[in-house]
Amino acid sequence: MSSTLHAVKITPLTPSFGARVDGLNAQEPLPDDVVDQLKQAILDYKVLFLTAQHLDEAQHARLAACFGAPFEGSNRFNQEYEQTGLTDVKVVAHFHSDLMYRAEQPAFAMLQMLQLPSVGGDTMWADLGASYDALS
Repeated sequence: MSSTLHAVKITPLTPSFGARVDGLNAQEPLPDDVVDQLKQAILDYKVLFLTAQHLDEAQHARLAACFGAPFEGSNRFNQEYEQTGLTDVKVVAHFHSDLMYRAEQPAFAMLQMLQLPSVGGDTMWADLGASYDALS
């Protein structure tokens, strides 16, 4: 059930949600056919897991730009600060948001695991489209 193009292999993790991408070198510019394959895989599987990628900020930005113009306005906080008016809330450098509170949202989001803890640290993914479709 997996597909291959330019030695890129996309393997579904479930019948309809999530796929693993192997054989991709995102440190280099991607050929158009590979970008097209990744875009289709995102539409098909909603979340892709790219293996063995160690991207610097410029490479990460170049990869993101393959999927559209970067969203203006950072959702990454580079320093700690306390939010005025809220008690016991502190935003730290590793915090991120998927911007669901915005009226206009990005089409895609990208995450890169920089440090993998030996235990825990799992990011959970959910198919909200399938959840909605399953409602009575």
